Amino acid sequence: MNSALFSVENLSIFTQSQKIVKNISFSINQGEIFALVGESGSGKSLTALSVVDLLAKNLKKSGKITYKGTDLSHSQNIQKFRGSEIAFIFQDPTNSLNPIMTIGEQVNEVLALHTDLGKKQRKSRVLELFKQVDLDDTMQMYTRYPHQVSGGQKQRVMIACALAGGAKLLIADEPTTALDVTTQKQVLELLLDLRKIRNYRYCSLLTIYQWLGLWLIKLGLCIRVRSLKIVKNMNFSKTLNSNIPKNFWFHCQKEIDLSKTVKYC
Repeated sequence: MNSALFSVENLSIFTQSQKIVKNISFSINQGEIFALVGESGSGKSLTALSVVDLLAKNLKKSGKITYKGTDLSHSQNIQKFRGSEIAFIFQDPTNSLNPIMTIGEQVNEVLALHTDLGKKQRKSRVLELFKQVDLDDTMQMYTRYPHQVSGGQKQRVMIACALAGGAKLLIADEPTTALDVTTQKQVLELLLDLRKIRNYRYCSLLTIYQWLGLWLIKLGLCIRVRSLKIVKNMNFSKTLNSNIPKNFWFHCQKEIDLSKTVKYC
């Protein structure tokens, strides 16, 4: 596990009276797509938030979180990696964007914080990022405010912000929850297709979902969280080439036939 890009060992999250997440362990290698799956309340988002030290003040954590060999269990170590090495894409882009700043300014701000680019270079880089996340009319998009664009466009902007700092690990916490079905498909395809671009080829992706559906075949590793602890750990990149379990538990204790899932991909 120590050779992985990122690893979590025996992570627990708790209040003074209750343990919310119990002894979760997993690791993510460079360039790997990893899925953390479980029903509402299973502790998926809390696990992700603990990585970047964004837990609520009344929550505490124990265990070890390591990125590139550096222990991130303490806040002071996380600061130098957050944004530049590890980036977070939240569920609802509307609540994540500043309503009084233009979209271009917000991506520009990330570049100002995490790069040495000059003012003109930053604007050019923002427009380049907009193209990479499939935003049309990049110049007009730069001057628009969040309320002037659609939900899918907002989420693309959030992905651009995540990429702007040059992160090597993207954490996407149910990034399509607030979107319609068609837009969900487009955003998921974007996240996967970005890894074909040379700059992001070795970028790792931690995705968090209640269910995976047809995207299961795209993933390498998946762990299932239920009742506040890991109950299933599977390597689908190997499983899909060998024996596919027909009744694997995923969302709300409903069974999904993976053989049918693969058939329609």
